[in-house]
Amino acid sequence: MSDQLLDTLAMRAGAGDRAAFERLLEKTGPELRRVATRVCRTHADADDAVQSTLLILTSRTSLLRGVSRFTAWVFTVVRNQCLQLARLAWREHATDDALDERLEAKLASLDDVVLARSLVQVIEALPEPLREVFVLRELDGLSGPETAKALGLSLEAVKMRLHRARRRVRQALAEPPESDATSRTDSATPCRNP
Repeated sequence: MSDQLLDTLAMRAGAGDRAAFERLLEKTGPELRRVATRVCRTHADADDAVQSTLLILTSRTSLLRGVSRFTAWVFTVVRNQCLQLARLAWREHATDDALDERLEAKLASLDDVVLARSLVQVIEALPEPLREVFVLRELDGLSGPETAKALGLSLEAVKMRLHRARRRVRQALAEPPESDATSRTDSATPCRNP
């Protein structure tokens, strides 16, 4: 079906034409599913994203009156739904407690407990966009394209964010915290009573 016909159906549906709305849903449903399957991490997420998109369309048909290019708009909505589901899934796995548990499991093999704690603090201090990419790539072991798909980003954006996150982690780990530096200096200096 042509974009022009879909735009016409969307305008009619936005004006209250129920038959046009039903035909619009019938014609766009399969394509929405294909887009969601490509963008979402799992088929279940794709189904949820399509359902959420259809609910948005159903509950807010008046929005369709202001849409000049329906297909671009509706695909943006389904893509945003996929992104929202990916963020929600990531938050479920990467909230403070879950992040601590996953980091501790990854870092359990390290002999230096101080380094492990420092790394956890550094990763938690990263801005969310950088932390999302860093955790998915470095801790979860996702590939660049998998991370891009999970977060709804381009591969270039994932690479840039990963580079920035790694640089910040390296910089933060290279600089000892002031309290640690002070305590090392104090403990290395013998106490002398005057």
